[in-house]
Amino acid sequence: MIFLAGSSARHEWHLDQQHWGFNSQILDRRPSGSGYYRPNLRIGPVGRVLRDGRNTALVLLYADLTCVLAATICRLIGIPYHLAVDNTVDDSRSGSRFNELMKRVLFAGARSCLATGPLQAEYARRYARRRTPVAVIGSPVDTVTIRQRIERRLEDRESLRRERGWADRFVVAYIGRLSHEKNLPLLAEAADRVAGNGVPLTLALAGSGPLEGEMRRLGGESRAHLDMLGFVEGERLAQVYAASDVVVLVSESESWGLVVNEAMEYALPLVVSDRVGARHLIESGTNGFIVPTGDADALAAVLLSLANNPSLRTRMGAAARLAVVDQTVDQWVEHVVRHLEATT
Repeated sequence: MIFLAGSSARHEWHLDQQHWGFNSQILDRRPSGSGYYRPNLRIGPVGRVLRDGRNTALVLLYADLTCVLAATICRLIGIPYHLAVDNTVDDSRSGSRFNELMKRVLFAGARSCLATGPLQAEYARRYARRRTPVAVIGSPVDTVTIRQRIERRLEDRESLRRERGWADRFVVAYIGRLSHEKNLPLLAEAADRVAGNGVPLTLALAGSGPLEGEMRRLGGESRAHLDMLGFVEGERLAQVYAASDVVVLVSESESWGLVVNEAMEYALPLVVSDRVGARHLIESGTNGFIVPTGDADALAAVLLSLANNPSLRTRMGAAARLAVVDQTVDQWVEHVVRHLEATT
């Protein structure tokens, strides 16, 4: 197994090779980008990827430039490769004909595709050959660490809320990059409408990005209270989840949204848009709500219903936690290894 990076901004991966039964190498020990895609083209690693390619199950990210180059060379010299797919048909596209052509060439040459979820599998089947196997492998978070933090933090929920000034308030949390595709002004508009109905609402934004200034301006004009938390991770992030009432992700384009998995681990109901790639984990009305993209009225309506019904939030949160109980890294590894053994 070959990894492009040694860590991300929020997680470091420690691989027990003896336990999992496969060797691995990390091409770049630097952390990957923080909360957004960082263009990646490094010629040196391509040679290392291909050096033992005929004896290695190569799994390449079709949208990563280094992997695109590696896959192109694989096709030319006859080395089999598999493509990892984490996009959906709803994601934003450049519209470039060249990109589309390259995509079809790469998918056509793949031995199989490993898709993070059913929506991503649907996307892969649009480009792959009819007989190319497509496996759904999931996209888990570090459930071991999260579940350890949950045990510590949920007991402190009320004290955390008092410390933050959130006691007796309905806390709507957004966790992620403050960027245009996340539809944050619409979230602020919906929060303002709910607050206008007499709900003491706090909109907590945990993240950083280019929309920070605009969100501060909107917060100053809103009837809701805006709490700008900045970029948080580790224990501070655990505190945000533990002290919140609902998590919202209403992006216009979102290939997955790992915040969905994390919030469900914390037994929080979610409100997501119908463009979020992890939305198959949400059963609308049971463990959260799926709302139409860009519909402030629909978003405000479900937030108001959650604000006025604490027992509904509790039931939905419990159902959310149950829905991801088997979404673990161990299960993910087993899916990947089983698929590669069957197709390599």
